[in-house]
Amino acid sequence: MRPRLILCALTLVVLLSVVVADEIDDLISDLEDEDPWIRAGAAFALGEIGDTRAVDLLISVLKDEDSTVREEAAGALGKISDLKAVDPLIEAL
Repeated sequence: MRPRLILCALTLVVLLSVVVADEIDDLISDLEDEDPWIRAGAAFALGEIGDTRAVDLLISVLKDEDSTVREEAAGALGKISDLKAVDPLIEAL
């Protein structure tokens, strides 16, 4: 149940549009958490927010050991639509 709570909490933050710079920085740092559910939730939330500050780290997360994390990172990069993610996304395929 913990992973669902984390994803729900992160989604709620996005939907309420109360994300401030510190929270985005926290989500970016969560991409390096040891728990794959935290990393996946952070990638999802960053994609919903669409902040380009996360692009470089999301690109590196495309090589994560966990397939769910990689999937969420790819989805987030697609939502952010930064052109520098195109080649890494193609390579990840």
